[in-house]
Amino acid sequence: MDNLEQLECEILKAKKKFKSSNKLTKKKTKYFLEAWRRVHEYQNGDFTHSLLLVGTPTQMKEMKEAGFVKPFSGERYREQGWYSLTAKGIAILNSFPLAWNPRYNEILFRM
Repeated sequence: MDNLEQLECEILKAKKKFKSSNKLTKKKTKYFLEAWRRVHEYQNGDFTHSLLLVGTPTQMKEMKEAGFVKPFSGERYREQGWYSLTAKGIAILNSFPLAWNPRYNEILFRM
């Protein structure tokens, strides 16, 4: 197994553990993984950054209702908008059981 495959296995194990320990749906797990990737790749680990997730109000509805994200500015039906993590979302994301490796960006981007 080469290094990239090994890293992918690490991510998949961590993702499974993260999902089950926080009782998340597949959709919520996907958004948290994307936020984790963006926080480390673009924001130097700053979980409080305002522009972390992009999606329509319909796509982000489940995350908003759970109290994990809030819109950065007003929402418009069928339009992409930026979302930031709430304190509850940051607490969940801080429990992700893996330290950042820059090679994870490539792997997560393909998932």
